[in-house]
Amino acid sequence: RLLLALAREAPPEPSARDGFWLPVLHNLVVPRWLVQLVELALALGALALLASVRTARVRGGLGLWPALGAYALACALAFAVERVAPGSWIHAPLRFAIAEVLVIAGALGLLVIGARRVRPWIGELRYLAFATALLLVPGVALLLFDGAELAWIWLVPAAIVAAAPRAAPCRWLALPAAALPALLVLSPNQLREAAWNGFLPRGTSFALLLAVFTLPVFAVSAFLARRRGATGPLGSFVLPLGCLLSVIAGVILVLHAHPPCSPADFNQFGLACEVLPRVR
Repeated sequence: RLLLALAREAPPEPSARDGFWLPVLHNLVVPRWLVQLVELALALGALALLASVRTARVRGGLGLWPALGAYALACALAFAVERVAPGSWIHAPLRFAIAEVLVIAGALGLLVIGARRVRPWIGELRYLAFATALLLVPGVALLLFDGAELAWIWLVPAAIVAAAPRAAPCRWLALPAAALPALLVLSPNQLREAAWNGFLPRGTSFALLLAVFTLPVFAVSAFLARRRGATGPLGSFVLPLGCLLSVIAGVILVLHAHPPCSPADFNQFGLACEVLPRVR
């Protein structure tokens, strides 16, 4: 149907027989309405589990909002490190992703440990509820606005994360499930393809993208860390040192990048500047 429309130079006619291609089971094609039905069930299940979460009101400690403030400061540090990098992150998205995640995780850990010396952190389920809500919003929006082919990327993790307090397997799967959208959307090849075709503006901050897509991951990590309880004397020494080394490693990884072309060439030619030295 699409090929006929392209040959006729006309938009494709609507059809009620649209299918969804699954690259498994010999390239199985299922009806699109079935995918929408499954995703609707995932969204409703995650919403029901989210509504059933009950958190105790505990006063005198640090909760979700101070944690979000610490996360914003850690992401701001990653943004500052990105600004002083010798080249654009688009030349090596994987390198910058690893480096900036190290900076964010290390800085966030230091802020959390430092704040804990002043006032204790309270709550654990609120972080899980927050992560579930973050995953539900884009998933439900895509489902409502005819994007069922992409909605599962957020709805499947939302259902797994929401079920973490009630099912032990989901508790272990919650962290990798929360990381699924970031791994798929921020794939290096996909980012470079988007930049090459002009869909990704050249001035886009990678730290901002990471801040948005990795927030559910850090929220689930906070839930898992709160469940473990106290770390003991050894953990009190190892954790701050590990966080500091994480920040240092991320900064070194960014500053020692070797871009294939200068920032001026990138602004003028885009990713085509990478082949200019070979052409010359």
